[in-house]
Amino acid sequence: MSLVLGLSIERFLDPLIFTGQSDDPRKSLKRYASTVRHVIKWHYGNVWHFSDDDAHRSIMSVKKIHQRVTQELTESAKSKDKSTVTDGSNGTDHGVFLSQYDMALVQSGFMGMITMYPESFGLEKNVSRLDDYIYFWRGIGHLLGVSDKNNICNDGYGKAYAVCKEIEHNIVIPALQNPPTDFFKMMNAVIDGLHLFTKYRLFTFEE
Repeated sequence: MSLVLGLSIERFLDPLIFTGQSDDPRKSLKRYASTVRHVIKWHYGNVWHFSDDDAHRSIMSVKKIHQRVTQELTESAKSKDKSTVTDGSNGTDHGVFLSQYDMALVQSGFMGMITMYPESFGLEKNVSRLDDYIYFWRGIGHLLGVSDKNNICNDGYGKAYAVCKEIEHNIVIPALQNPPTDFFKMMNAVIDGLHLFTKYRLFTFEE
């Protein structure tokens, strides 16, 4: 659900279009199944183990992928002379790719739905456990390069919940009301990719 919602946000969608790894059902299934495997490793392994733990290798691999895509996007923009790239420290320059602002949005995509609507996903709304969950994603964000200033999980469950609601109302809902041109293509690739896995049409979208 978070992925489909995120595809309506142009700054999130553009890197996915650029990499060309999720624009049809088969590539989409492969791409996002890989993401799921990474996230499972983070939950069940030790992301802080710097020797040979699979979870730590996984998160460092994802960080390198982000860095590579950022570099490739930047070089592409420079070659087209359409963007002036800055350091992205304030997260507001649209010429900055995978800035701190973008990383915070991606972070909310992974933990926001559970944070705001745990009972809708079969989880008890236990504030203590949700606070532990936020702490976990604080660490994941840190390891992936999100600064403490921009880490939306840095101040516990209450603050994370408030920030996620702001993102929902100020960014996600307006984006869904006026999605980018490639939203429907990429979203249908996700849905049809899931059907390659389930063999049954469990999800549909009426345009």
